[in-house]
Amino acid sequence: MPEQPESFWRSEKGAVALTAAICLTALLAAAGLVIDLGHYYLVRQQLKNAADAGALAGVRAIFPYDLKSASLPLEPRCSFAITTGTATAQSNRTDALSPGVSYIQTGKWDWQKRELVPCCSSDPAGFPNAVTVTTQRADVPLYFMQMFGAKPKTLAATSTAVMDWVKSLKPHKGLGLAIGKDWYKEEAEIEIALNDDSNDKGGWYAFPPNKPNDELLTNWLTGQELIPFTTAGDYVYLQNGVMHTVLDLLKQGSIGEAFPVPVVDEVKFNQTAQVVGFTLFTITAIKKVNGKHIVVGKTGRLGEVSPELGLPGGENFGLLTNAKLVQ
Repeated sequence: MPEQPESFWRSEKGAVALTAAICLTALLAAAGLVIDLGHYYLVRQQLKNAADAGALAGVRAIFPYDLKSASLPLEPRCSFAITTGTATAQSNRTDALSPGVSYIQTGKWDWQKRELVPCCSSDPAGFPNAVTVTTQRADVPLYFMQMFGAKPKTLAATSTAVMDWVKSLKPHKGLGLAIGKDWYKEEAEIEIALNDDSNDKGGWYAFPPNKPNDELLTNWLTGQELIPFTTAGDYVYLQNGVMHTVLDLLKQGSIGEAFPVPVVDEVKFNQTAQVVGFTLFTITAIKKVNGKHIVVGKTGRLGEVSPELGLPGGENFGLLTNAKLVQ
């Protein structure tokens, strides 16, 4: 066999080296892309965490921290909410630096359109229940891809948190007593007489076709049965009368306890009434005066419940849900 020229082998070795160099370059570029994209993802997640924290802190700051001692009518603390939300977001580090807050706004969350309508007013139509925060980092560096001409990027994240009036209560253990809407704002104690009055400030309730009775209300109070899911717009059947077991239980262990209860459009017994919202009713005494059994309690104070119990989107009757992220 004729012998191959030495230049042939040299040229083939050069092709292999060239191929190896191209593959190595592509491999390094791919590895650099993965590393830089991973860094971008980390920074964006840190920005999102900072925006989440800022939105939650901001919306909570709209309302007094001590809800029970808040003076009414309630005034929204929008400037304080913006200051608090900004400071909280900036206290969360992103890539070892404080993020910038490029946008923060109080407003009313539209549950149908799922968008924020900017506002800040004590008027119910313009009372804010949400805060939106946008955090950003400019010129986030690229560690490898800059060798291939890629330039640093600006990254941002937006979060919205809501703290709203309760529209619905999930099934729960509680008190089967409803309060009339004309009385829920009374900051002084109110007395609900349970005898044969034609109307009152509140009364026992059940869901049609059921009517309130001592056994049912006792089971609700002790948790043997749960009060069904209740939402604004539902109808309940109101009834007065002395529920001896319920009253005894309240007297023995519920003085000073605050119960989330429905607010109804009007209190007329032996007929249905519509639920318009929810409030807190704190029992202060159970007494009997001139043969009348009376439940004494306080309304007109703000309170909040967890998302596990209350669903947002209702009217202001004093009961709020905890702050939660919606975006």
